[in-house]
Amino acid sequence: MGDKNNQSKVLPNNVNRICGGTEMQGDITTQHDIRIDGKYEGIVQCAGKLVIGETGVFKGTIQCKQLDIWGHLSGTVNVAEVASFKAGAVFEGELHAAKLMMDLGVTFNGTCVMKKD
Repeated sequence: MGDKNNQSKVLPNNVNRICGGTEMQGDITTQHDIRIDGKYEGIVQCAGKLVIGETGVFKGTIQCKQLDIWGHLSGTVNVAEVASFKAGAVFEGELHAAKLMMDLGVTFNGTCVMKKD
């Protein structure tokens, strides 16, 4: 049926989405990008980019390639490449990332460990 190598690639336009007004709990593992605009509690393992939108609230554990945060995030986060915090974002927890970008107006309460490339 499907080519095993093709299934492991992150494809553009394949975005999992949790819309505003949606509340979810559980574990997600995906090779694709994820955008959270609702409330999510649990574990996310994402081979692509995880975006927490302005109305997004996340509580739990994240492992991803890239991270963009506009909303609220509390928990333990491991980012292989770049963690980007946008103005208005609120973070509480522990961050491990190779690179960090932070706009003015971010609330960051926690620890940050920069990983070597």
